[in-house]
This record gives sequence, structure tokens and C-alpha cells, in this order.
Amino acid sequence: MLALRCKYHLAGVLSLSSYLPLRKGPVISAENAAIPILMLHGDADPTVKYRFGVQSFDILKEAGANVQMKTYKGLRHSINPIELSDMVEFLMQTLQ
Repeated sequence: MLALRCKYHLAGVLSLSSYLPLRKGPVISAENAAIPILMLHGDADPTVKYRFGVQSFDILKEAGANVQMKTYKGLRHSINPIELSDMVEFLMQTLQ
């Protein structure tokens, strides 16, 4: 939420097993409306329910954000090698 509403232009946002805590009002600042956002979430996460991640993705998509979401089957509130690889790829592309 902080990154999306930031008044400074960011290179991108990498979101791991998270959600938007506030769903009303401006979701993303004009400065960061076009930045790439990658959301990564396991579908078996008991800590941050997967459905909250999906709802957040839908809200961002509806707001016109440049957002992509990847789901990891059976992953709980942790990380696996595939997710780590996706993170590295996103960072390499975003920070070029």
C-alpha cells in the first residue's frame, strides 16, 4: 500500500504473500500508475489467505495498474525455488 501510494516514482513493486489492507479510496498514485507490480502467492497460505491476494490483484487490475499475479500450488506462507526464480527474473527486468 505504501509503495503504491508513494509520491516518488518507483521502479516496481514485488509483493510476496500479501494483500491491500485498504480497499477504498485511491489505490495507486499518479506517480506509480504504470510501474510493474508482481504479486506472488501460494494457494495454501494459512497466514494471508490466497483469496485476499486475488481480491487485491482484482482491485489493482480494475484501477488500471500494471499488475501480474503468479500462484504457487500447495505453497503455504513461505517461499520455494520457483518463486525465488520468478522474483529474481522480475528484479532483473525491472532494474535494467
